[in-house]
Amino acid sequence: MITQSVAAFLQPHTSSPSMPLVARAMCCLMTGDFSGEDFDKVLNAQLDSLAISPQAKQGIIPALLGIAKLAKVQSQRYVCAALSLGI
Repeated sequence: MITQSVAAFLQPHTSSPSMPLVARAMCCLMTGDFSGEDFDKVLNAQLDSLAISPQAKQGIIPALLGIAKLAKVQSQRYVCAALSLGI
């Protein structure tokens, strides 16, 4: 679901055939342990690989960071639920 959300944000800004792959890579990064400046650099590099304009990046990056926060909250809920069930 996160990959689909990322792809939906990227699709209108690129015609790159590698967009699905980059969206998946971004999803993996967003659910990983990247944060702060390193995360921003990686996102920028991936958006550059899709030839996304600097103007579009200004809207896309905050959206991707929001998706990353949502993904972390959801994963924390799953862990808490699993722990409460004794899984």
